[in-house]
Amino acid sequence: MVILSLHEDVSAAEPVRTPAPPLPSSLAELAAEWITARIIAGDIRPGDKLTEGALAEAAGMSRSPIREALRSLSSQGLVSIEPRRAATVALLSARDAADLYECRLLLEPRCMASASLELTAEAGAELGDCIDQMTKAAEQGDGHTYLDAVTRYNRALQDCCPNKILASMTAAAQNSSLRYTTILVRSSQQYLMLSLANNMELHAAVTAGNEDAVHKATTQVLTGARDQLLELISHIPGGPRTSG
Repeated sequence: MVILSLHEDVSAAEPVRTPAPPLPSSLAELAAEWITARIIAGDIRPGDKLTEGALAEAAGMSRSPIREALRSLSSQGLVSIEPRRAATVALLSARDAADLYECRLLLEPRCMASASLELTAEAGAELGDCIDQMTKAAEQGDGHTYLDAVTRYNRALQDCCPNKILASMTAAAQNSSLRYTTILVRSSQQYLMLSLANNMELHAAVTAGNEDAVHKATTQVLTGARDQLLELISHIPGGPRTSG
């Protein structure tokens, strides 16, 4: 197991300086994929402290892509970075995940079904582009691009929902479960292909304007993701299982 809880502070204050040009996305994303894979394998456990230096040494990379990777994973909720404290891996709780998906199942099918009846031509084109990107990403095993595309799809469809309170609550529930979605899409290409098949069925119902079919397909997308996620969490070694 790689020991990562060193005394270095990943978020320590640094002198003000001109921002450097962004790193090539492939390099930072490679680091993010490596960190996520270590979490799934149990080499890095939920609750562990993460330091740039230790991660860079273990991954055989410089600190810069590691820093960008931690920021990316922080935005997805998988890593927590607090001022003047080391970064930590978010807790992965089966109970928390089940509760989040219960909320999503209450909100999302109704939201997506309503939105499908108000679909605009512009939104339809955006959804089609997202599906194309999801297909390519799933075939290539690119979890990062797949997650971006499916997130864009959900937001574009939700924006058409006439009940804006429902759309806002649906988006909030999705954001709360993002760290789990991140784990899922980076777990295996098999999951990506299963998710793609379910989302293709949803898209067919959306483009047909079939409200009942959209409700059913959205439920299928969510239950499939929930079941795969709970199975995955149960096999991650060494992390907390019951904290919410």
